Amino acid sequence: MTDQSASQQPQQPEAPAIEGEVEEISLPDAIISLEAWDESINMLIIAESGWGKTTLAGTADQRNTGGPKALFLATESGTISAKRFGSTADLWPIKAWRDLQRAFTFLNGQGGEYYGWAILDSITEMQKLSMDSALARAVAMDATRDPDVPQIQDHLKVQQQTLNMLRRFNDLSCNCLYTALPLRLDDANGNPYFLPALDGKQGGIAQQAMGYMHVVGHGVKRMIKRPDTDQSVMVRRVYFQSVGPYKAKDRYGVLGNYKDNPQMPMIEELINKGKAEGIRIAEPQFAVAKPIPTDTSQTEEF
Repeated sequence: MTDQSASQQPQQPEAPAIEGEVEEISLPDAIISLEAWDESINMLIIAESGWGKTTLAGTADQRNTGGPKALFLATESGTISAKRFGSTADLWPIKAWRDLQRAFTFLNGQGGEYYGWAILDSITEMQKLSMDSALARAVAMDATRDPDVPQIQDHLKVQQQTLNMLRRFNDLSCNCLYTALPLRLDDANGNPYFLPALDGKQGGIAQQAMGYMHVVGHGVKRMIKRPDTDQSVMVRRVYFQSVGPYKAKDRYGVLGNYKDNPQMPMIEELINKGKAEGIRIAEPQFAVAKPIPTDTSQTEEF
């Protein structure tokens, strides 16, 4: 048979695909099962000064009962309130934006294994440190600049730097708890609502920051009657679902509408409850931390 006649032979039809049969393919390494996906917790608590944000955050440290250790990255002296209520957390004072970058470098290494929680108290003040850094850099480049008067490029730098900082901290292996003061805004109908006090784009930066979080709680004080008596008592209530002017959210769907006088171990337990065996959202790895290097040239920037 010639080559030409062979080429004219009818082709055998391919076997039809069986319904429901899945062709095996090689998946990229980047694809993983959602059941195996494990993320650290990132949570934002918004409340007025004096409500008890720092006190609540301080309960995250449970080292005395074999639980996670917590590290305050604190811009203010308000951590004394956590100490008075018995918190055993450690403290890293944040006096400049460079301090925050150095703390991140530590937590992005061995610090993220030693500490189960990093507490950024507060991101409202940390954004001001970002502005201080931006103005100092601007004056160093142009001696005619007023060190107290930011220009549009300084605001844009600070806004993006704030969002970059939140994203980087959220990617750490340890859990992150952020605190912020509230910012009051009015909607198109003149109704007030509250966001975290972060400057930029008429609340746009604050809304983006909330979008980065798994949980946003809004703290208020309420007078409630005790069920066993007619007496009224003051409680620190945290809304985990938006109500009235208070914006909040719970991506885990386990915290309910609100909690009165909550503590972090209870919140963490609710978040972890019901997970498949061997898969937990916030399972800290305890290690012995070595002294951090003093070489600031290794500090990561954002």
